[in-house]
Amino acid sequence: MGQSSTDWNNNSNWCSNTKPTSSTDVKIAASSFQPTIGIVGGLSKTITIDAGSTLTILGSSTLALSGDWINNGTLSSSGTTTFNGTVPQSIGGVGTNVFNNLSNSNITSAVTTTSDITINGIL
Repeated sequence: MGQSSTDWNNNSNWCSNTKPTSSTDVKIAASSFQPTIGIVGGLSKTITIDAGSTLTILGSSTLALSGDWINNGTLSSSGTTTFNGTVPQSIGGVGTNVFNNLSNSNITSAVTTTSDITINGIL
């Protein structure tokens, strides 16, 4: 991630030169450009935030996940994180999971957590 800018939806930031879809596992590693999800929003299957890395979700933006959330780094969010998979999903990692708005649209399974979470906005 972050090969040319912080824009999540800039294809050239990704190894495959294609922004993630709901079937793409995303790993955010430490780099010069840490990803920011803006108004267009973002998609991912499982997302892993490595130690020393930051994911930013801006206020009117949504990150939709069809897989798991593994945060070993930093989340900076004034936006919404939505779990919308069709299989069991989980929130984990050793990083601080402070969500602004958190939504569960997974109609077939629960979203479980293996780490502490804080929700500052709407659940």
